[in-house]
Amino acid sequence: MKTKSKQWLRDVYRNIPLKRPFFFLIKRVYLPKQPLYQHLWFNGEFTVRVGDSFIRMVNYDSHLETSLFWDGIAGYEKHSVHLWSELCKKSSVIFDVGANTIPCWQRL
Repeated sequence: MKTKSKQWLRDVYRNIPLKRPFFFLIKRVYLPKQPLYQHLWFNGEFTVRVGDSFIRMVNYDSHLETSLFWDGIAGYEKHSVHLWSELCKKSSVIFDVGANTIPCWQRL
């Protein structure tokens, strides 16, 4: 019974319209803490600042992309992301082999 209730709630949440624009608005006025934002996921594109440029990502209901949306790139593996961003500055093409999820990385 509990599993069916959880699945029903997830289905209802998944079908809430305009979550993505609403979360962008929330992010401008209030940055929730991780215990709350981990439940505030959406499907769709967003951009993340990396140094002085941006990358475009696609969230597929993943914990990683949700964290990157709310915390930014510095909130995730700070040292390896710094190294990655420095290498990106010297590259025109990047293959993220062994990536955690299937993100759509596009340098803007």
